[in-house]
Amino acid sequence: MGKLGPLTSQALGRSPYDEVIMGEGEGDIRAPLQMYDERGRPVNPETKQINKDVIRSHNEVMLVIGVAEPENSVDELRAEAFRRREHDIRDERIGRALLNVGRALEIGGVWGVNGLRQRILLYRQYAQIPFHDLFQDYRKQNTVSSAFLAGLPAFAVSHALKQLPFSFSIFQNNSFLRSSLAYVRLHLQLWIFMQRMGLIASSPWLPSWKFFIPFSQSSPIPPPAPLPSLSTRGVLQWLGGVALSTAPFAACWLYSKLWTWVTRNLWFRVYQRMPAPNNRRLNSPRAPALDQLSEPTQAIPPQDTADTQPRNARDIPRDEAAVHETVHEAMHAHGPERSGPPPDNVPVGAVRRQSTFSNRRDDYISDDEDNTEAVTATLISFDVEATESTEAPTGMWSAELRPNVTSDGRSVKEEPVYQDNTLTRLPSVIAADIITVVASYVLTSPFEAFTLRLFARSFRGYGELPIDDIADVNVFRSFSWNVFADLVGLELVHFLIEADFWGVVMMLATRYKISDEEWNKKNEDDAATSSN
Repeated sequence: MGKLGPLTSQALGRSPYDEVIMGEGEGDIRAPLQMYDERGRPVNPETKQINKDVIRSHNEVMLVIGVAEPENSVDELRAEAFRRREHDIRDERIGRALLNVGRALEIGGVWGVNGLRQRILLYRQYAQIPFHDLFQDYRKQNTVSSAFLAGLPAFAVSHALKQLPFSFSIFQNNSFLRSSLAYVRLHLQLWIFMQRMGLIASSPWLPSWKFFIPFSQSSPIPPPAPLPSLSTRGVLQWLGGVALSTAPFAACWLYSKLWTWVTRNLWFRVYQRMPAPNNRRLNSPRAPALDQLSEPTQAIPPQDTADTQPRNARDIPRDEAAVHETVHEAMHAHGPERSGPPPDNVPVGAVRRQSTFSNRRDDYISDDEDNTEAVTATLISFDVEATESTEAPTGMWSAELRPNVTSDGRSVKEEPVYQDNTLTRLPSVIAADIITVVASYVLTSPFEAFTLRLFARSFRGYGELPIDDIADVNVFRSFSWNVFADLVGLELVHFLIEADFWGVVMMLATRYKISDEEWNKKNEDDAATSSN
């Protein structure tokens, strides 16, 4: 080892390769027993504490000069996760409440326009009325009460029945009960249509129980002619009469199914093109590391939520609201996804790079040491575009400006993370509702006109009432550009009304929406107020 070998060995610490030389004389009985690890490093508690103090002092100096940043402790992360969870619960509750307000306003917009729209499709006289005289003529023929209140009680009952499957699990597991509810609601929708079109009197408000019995005197399915004879010809003739009596009601049922299919498929396509908060590549920051950090929090109380109810209660004489039963699926389908590997074409930018901790574990502390206290700071590094030679000058040991490397996965630009909840998705959901309903009215108008005319002609023909004022069942033969212009203009009015209601809901949503910083400040102010 040379002349200075023993001194060097003593300075570096005892090596397992050094020869053990037993000393002479008695040792100090007050001196603690010196222990070493497999590398010859002292591992006594006093040395450990000294090493921790050195590392802590080193990190404090790094923090003071700005080379390192402090990291949050586990308790701080738990508190932050709890605050974000409470913020989420608050936004979800307000979002559901505003969604119910939006449903009510949408009902008002559709209810006020739909009666006039069905009259244009049904009666022949509207083929001669231009659009600018449409509302004036409608006001002359109908009072305010008959225009807006006719069929309203039956509509309220129909909408209440529609909510039963979402409130009671017995309907979800029983197909017979669901079919029975659909049968009753279809009869109520026909009752609403007949009252609003003037086919029956506006009173009573609700039909009698005989209205729901097929082939009764009050049923929308009129009874066929009596069986003429028991012969084959007589039976076939009677079965033909049954088919003719059932055809208008069956057409209404098919139209309700068509409306449900069109609106459901159209809603998803419209919503996918709406600007909405969607964290596709990043985990939502609303509850970071909740599996390890979050404490038991109060769960959201079960109530009528936006995820368990149809998104729109627009339920006039048909099943317009069926599309909104699937909104919760779309909201979950567009929820935050797990982050995946970064793409290759992400632009390189200046980002915070995770560097080495100031932890001298390999030099002083044994492998079984709990060193969580030593890891308290993160070094800061800077990324710049390379303008000169990338070779670092010799002798430089301080923080340096390093050039970006395109292939470095750590330099991937971070994507923005949005608040993703019912309140922030409210504009997109209601806008998708409005566009879907208006577009569905336009797409299904020919079949709707055929269904309404067929049912009205059958109802009046069975009662031996005149049917001259009802347009021809053949939609293409009775087509009129004036009717087309009236329908297009009316749908534009409908869209403008719904857009105004959308603006009202968005004003309320903006009023109650707060950011994470504002929420934290509010909690701090509340805590300070309560402490005083």
